[in-house]
Amino acid sequence: MHILVVDSDMSKLGGGRVVTLEAIRALRMKGWDVTLLTSIYNEELLGPLPRGVELIEIGRGWRRFKLYRNMLCGFLGRFIECDLAIYTYGSAFSLPSSRPTLVYVHFPTMPYDKREAKWRLYSFPLHLNVQVTRRFSKRYYYYLTNSSFTAWTLRRRLGVAPLAVLHPPVRCIKPLRSKEDIIITIGRISPDKRQIEQLIAARKLKKSGLKFHMFIIGSLNRSSRKLLSYYYSLLNLRRRLGIEDCVDILTDLPRKELEDIVSHAKVLLHTYRVYTRDLGWLGEHFGIAIVESMSAGVIPIVPRLPSGVWWDVLERGRYGFGFSTLEEAAKRIISIMRDWEEYEGLSQMCMRRAGLFSRDLFAEKLYSLVECVSRVS
Repeated sequence: MHILVVDSDMSKLGGGRVVTLEAIRALRMKGWDVTLLTSIYNEELLGPLPRGVELIEIGRGWRRFKLYRNMLCGFLGRFIECDLAIYTYGSAFSLPSSRPTLVYVHFPTMPYDKREAKWRLYSFPLHLNVQVTRRFSKRYYYYLTNSSFTAWTLRRRLGVAPLAVLHPPVRCIKPLRSKEDIIITIGRISPDKRQIEQLIAARKLKKSGLKFHMFIIGSLNRSSRKLLSYYYSLLNLRRRLGIEDCVDILTDLPRKELEDIVSHAKVLLHTYRVYTRDLGWLGEHFGIAIVESMSAGVIPIVPRLPSGVWWDVLERGRYGFGFSTLEEAAKRIISIMRDWEEYEGLSQMCMRRAGLFSRDLFAEKLYSLVECVSRVS
């Protein structure tokens, strides 16, 4: 079987890239031929592709025009010969096709989520494509989602029920018996990840007299002036809050160093949330980094909002804690740090829970979905 995998941007790290690479790895292990179509593949950052994978790149020039790049990749993908296509970046250009197509949805973005006139003009072609997708997608595509939360948003936004929920694959981190009073946060350095709130929480913890060390860990796109400016604002805020002695901001850590910090930590604080006009406040779509940390026995504390991490991973508080305010999050962190023996059982539960999102289970379910769709089509 020849399978086309389409991911519009393979130039940076992130949960979407993890899904794409693991899908390619799994398909090749099965013995199937694989072609990857993308704008640019960053081998230095992501490593070499598995042997035998054909790579097609449309060029670096499209990296700045994300919406059009996504549409172009989807459009070109319709003309590449294959038995089955998998769009792992969450959307596809709506053209009739006789071949089966799996679309892996991380989150169904609406083109008019932003109100600025320039954005509305820029996103108008995507708006038209969404309308076509709403009308014809049931005929051409089989949707997969990364969580039951994303399945819920897909039904609400596009009126489409997914074929299945396929949780992203997680690389487990070896836990250590001895834990330290370490708090971690993991996510790209970006305003939507709300690292400012993490610094404010650290200030509250320090004022309470708690002895701890917080590591804010994330990838940083240094080619973006906006994100570089945000990063330097975090450094300045850390200094103004007087927490330089207990908070480190670490960017682009090698995997080995990241795992070493995570394996020693007790708590993960996650602050991502976003407001949408049609669905209200929402949290993380899934949260691969959160599950990886849980595999090392780290207890997660996340926003108590509709999200993949709150619904699918933590099961609304069974495997971690939710919060509505930073004060609530800080109180929970203090409780865990000061009474760790009371929470060690929950730490063990987090490890077992993370094992349900392994790479092997992801591969097995992907195999069954590909074979099922191929038979039906």
